[in-house]
Amino acid sequence: MSYTDFVDKSYTPSNDELVALFYVEPVEGISLEEAAGRVASESSNGTWTEVVTMSDRIRKLSAKAYEFNGFWVKIAYPLELFELGSMPQVWSSIAGNIFGMKALKNLRLEDVYWPPDMVRSFPGPEKGIK
Repeated sequence: MSYTDFVDKSYTPSNDELVALFYVEPVEGISLEEAAGRVASESSNGTWTEVVTMSDRIRKLSAKAYEFNGFWVKIAYPLELFELGSMPQVWSSIAGNIFGMKALKNLRLEDVYWPPDMVRSFPGPEKGIK
């Protein structure tokens, strides 16, 4: 899969997908779409090398960069990519090694939409929020 396979501007995420809003500034010579595809790829099931044995089931788990507004990009992640109840695993995916990518001049994770099933997988404050 190429990085552009992780970009689909016609994609509409479902309510059960995690959606991350990133500020993405590519380095000179890299388009915003390619940079966003790299972020989606490296933070989900993509890799820098070609995997010839990748099945359709695995392809369906790919994150999709779908909404572009200036340097702001929304990326949708299928819930199946994550272990429910494991916040470290979620953060390592959406806020992990992607920040060291050489194709990016600047990358910031600005906001996250948490799907209801994921929210319910974390026990709330034992004594309430007051």
